[in-house]
Amino acid sequence: PTPPSDDTYTASAFWNKVRTFFEEHNPGNVKSTTDIVKKYWGKDEELMRALYKKYEVPFRRAGTVAESKGAYYRAVLQEVYAGNEEKISKIPSILQKYEGQEGTLVERLGQTYPSMGKV
Repeated sequence: PTPPSDDTYTASAFWNKVRTFFEEHNPGNVKSTTDIVKKYWGKDEELMRALYKKYEVPFRRAGTVAESKGAYYRAVLQEVYAGNEEKISKIPSILQKYEGQEGTLVERLGQTYPSMGKV
């Protein structure tokens, strides 16, 4: 198969996520965004987890501005459950269950998903 064009890469949500991450944590790499996205095309989660770990950034969805505590934890859950539509559909009930007990939620996520890093 023919690889996607540069326009396909730069129009992707993955490209935007990587660029936003570099704008925040390593502006010198912004110019390399397209090359990095090409290298990791189809491996979005692998790259983002590696970047969070390398730059010691708390694990969260890149580019998400947490307007509220609920939005922040929703973004964390979306990232942790990426690709699992059943769990993603349960996020509102999980947030409701742990409202006011977000520390417990994070602790349990860390036990279940140790690779998620610091939140």
